[in-house]
Amino acid sequence: YHASARIKCVPPFESAPRECDASVIRRGFDGTATIDIPGSAGKRSILFVNGKPTASNAQAMDALTFERRGDVTIVKLGTSERYEITDALVTGG
Repeated sequence: YHASARIKCVPPFESAPRECDASVIRRGFDGTATIDIPGSAGKRSILFVNGKPTASNAQAMDALTFERRGDVTIVKLGTSERYEITDALVTGG
């Protein structure tokens, strides 16, 4: 991993927000990276391409949506999972 951080999250099978450990593998300087978030239900991975989340290892029925708030991307998977990922974690800046 190139870096790690604590992020705000609501992991699978939980309903209360908390902080989660997150680690990143960056690929180049264009905002392409994989964020890994370990948890009791297994590791969640979210792929960013050009600074935007494009895929995850969630089940196909758990649609990936996201919104931007300042320098944070809020990634939602299905109706329950949520991860707040800073640009600095994705790009190293």
